[in-house]
Amino acid sequence: MTTHEVTLPLFSPMAQKPTKRYHTLVADPPWRYNSKLEGLRGATDYPTMTQEQLLSMPVGLWAENNAHLYLWTTDAFMVQAHKIAEAWGFEVKNIVTWVKGRENAPTMGVGFYFRHATEHVLFAVRGSLSVKDHGKPNVFFAPRTTHSTKPAAFYDLVEHMSPGPYLDVFSRARRFNWDTFGNETFNEPDVLATLTPEAREGLVSS
Repeated sequence: MTTHEVTLPLFSPMAQKPTKRYHTLVADPPWRYNSKLEGLRGATDYPTMTQEQLLSMPVGLWAENNAHLYLWTTDAFMVQAHKIAEAWGFEVKNIVTWVKGRENAPTMGVGFYFRHATEHVLFAVRGSLSVKDHGKPNVFFAPRTTHSTKPAAFYDLVEHMSPGPYLDVFSRARRFNWDTFGNETFNEPDVLATLTPEAREGLVSS
């Protein structure tokens, strides 16, 4: 059983209410591309989720009444990402863009029309939580690393702009001062505490 499969019962309305809620959430959904785009991008090494599955995840249960959401998306899922943010209870305020590479020297990716050198983050707000610094631009530069890995500069930006506690959904690595749930890492005691008894038994026996 992968932890993407664990995530679905984890966020199920049938599960126990979380005992911890977060002022800042980061989510990098495992988008499911169509076959044409998958062929261009290459196969992923992690399970993907449909738009319906992502929409049905009540991530808002984990958020404080006043909270920030940083939702990663690519050009292909910009419209879907806005719908997901709304379904999770947030209002999109800005789009933050990661330029892959140094300023004036982006690293080119693939693309049917323009070659992709960026990824985007929807910055969304629930309630009236302000940012800690009103002088930051909505773009940052950082080198491209391994597939799907987001740069440390992004997390530095999040911590500079938004208060903790922090939750990274679909994370692929543990991070100091963050709670993480993802395909390759999660805080097992926290996960088990929020699962229904049936889901917990299935996880342990799988």
